[in-house]
Amino acid sequence: MQNPDRADLYTRLHSTSPHQRLSAVRDLTRDLNAEDIHLINAALAVETTAFVKTALKSALAKLEHPQIAETDPLDEKEDRLQQNLAEWRAVREVTGSLLHEILPRLGSIEYEAERCVEDYAQSKLAAKIKNLKELMTAMQQLQEVSHPRKPTDFPIYKVLKECASEENAGDLIKYDGDTKLVVLGDPNFLKLAFCNGLRNAIEASSGAGASPIVVTWGESEVQYFIRIIDSGPGLKGAAKAAMSLGRTTKQGHMGFGLSIARAAMASMDGEISLESNNPSGVIFSMKWYRP
Repeated sequence: MQNPDRADLYTRLHSTSPHQRLSAVRDLTRDLNAEDIHLINAALAVETTAFVKTALKSALAKLEHPQIAETDPLDEKEDRLQQNLAEWRAVREVTGSLLHEILPRLGSIEYEAERCVEDYAQSKLAAKIKNLKELMTAMQQLQEVSHPRKPTDFPIYKVLKECASEENAGDLIKYDGDTKLVVLGDPNFLKLAFCNGLRNAIEASSGAGASPIVVTWGESEVQYFIRIIDSGPGLKGAAKAAMSLGRTTKQGHMGFGLSIARAAMASMDGEISLESNNPSGVIFSMKWYRP
């Protein structure tokens, strides 16, 4: 849009729609002049959406520092995407090679152990091999989420129910959302992240008299979201540390679940977060942006 009318730009910059506001910033940035600094500052003062704020700050910097070489933010985003794709391919190649070498050997070790160790199922060796198999499963999952796929339309409620069935959690969950909502993303990545969050909620709610796990979902103008709310003992330590690869506060856990969930959502241009739920429990949130 060349030489856009400033009155129209002002209206769109203060629209209730974040998409309209972002579109206005992009139109404004194509034809900036010195007088626009007041327009940008006024919009920035009331803006609450992160990606619109970023665009406004970029436009402001372009006005304040015209000597800086012009770079299209879309080009920068494309460069970052290509860098991420290269990193994903590297992770996929390394984990694939490791799994190819280790899994056959692990199967042979377990087979020989079952033959040679008396009462193997109750032995410490069986427990150690079980932990190692869980680690290999986590590596397989990480390999899967390291390869982004083309998003598709799918009914979100169907995916949530499938996961609940796999985790034997049907009677433990209270659903609260539009059962007909169709979203855009990768159902396999979403399921991987949701199942990890649900599994943690089930463990946290295993005590007698625990309230049902609440699963709620929906959409806003800019994103889709899912929340898993439990009434367990709550967070132990920092939420950020809990999502780090190999870190866990739970005895007997490998510490890969939440990091896998985070990687799965990142592959959908989304994220997960943990926060305390009053008076007790944890809120596990998943969100990803709508196109």
